[in-house]
Amino acid sequence: MNITRVPSGNGNVLVVDSRLVAERLGIRHDNLVQTIEKYKTQAEQAFGLFLFQTETRKRAVGATVIRYYLLTEDQATFIMSLSRNTPEVVQCKLELVQAFSKAKALLQTPTFTYAWTERLKLFRRKTKIPTGWFCIFEELNNSLVGDLEDHGIILPGNAVPDISVGKCFCKHLRATGRNTDDPGLIRKYRHFYPDGRVVDANIYVDKLLPEYRHWFNVTYRPDKFVTYLKGKDPSLLPTYAAILGLPEGSL
Repeated sequence: MNITRVPSGNGNVLVVDSRLVAERLGIRHDNLVQTIEKYKTQAEQAFGLFLFQTETRKRAVGATVIRYYLLTEDQATFIMSLSRNTPEVVQCKLELVQAFSKAKALLQTPTFTYAWTERLKLFRRKTKIPTGWFCIFEELNNSLVGDLEDHGIILPGNAVPDISVGKCFCKHLRATGRNTDDPGLIRKYRHFYPDGRVVDANIYVDKLLPEYRHWFNVTYRPDKFVTYLKGKDPSLLPTYAAILGLPEGSL
């Protein structure tokens, strides 16, 4: 069961999608929503406001807008307590407890919460990019990563977006006729990882910086990073859609 972290009025909270809860319970989602809304006032007094989002589903004629809830552990547990303890309900409760426990543990694990931060500390301590050159790791720290964390998205430990961005940008350069083996355009620097790895990564001549930033904002950020994020943690997509200013449920 996927648990995600979203911003709320009281900070970032761990939540589960009500559609996923309904699926695990073996019931229709609209029936679960009816139960939530029937007891919503009482539950909010005890467990705080219910967060919700909407999704537009296109049909042959017109479109349907559905509402789904992002339930905290207490909210989800309360809603499920209103159902008879069938084998499906018991299994769903078990999965819910396990999923929230795992999510809490991951947030306390340095490789999950601080993977990027630890890399950044090493970069600042060990790396000096020559004047007239820039690297994508530093650019991402100044653009993408800060935006993600401001909206409650902490990249999982297996996410290394600078590698993806670098490969895509080199592909863009080749597509526009540039030679990516030209040392006047691209050179190497040593990039250090917290686990002890040291790799040769690209730095780019400063004259490419305006082109890189335009390409990143127009091409990579709204398109290719969505694909990248889907492969790492699809549950982060609703929050990323909000960052891009896209309609809820569009990613």
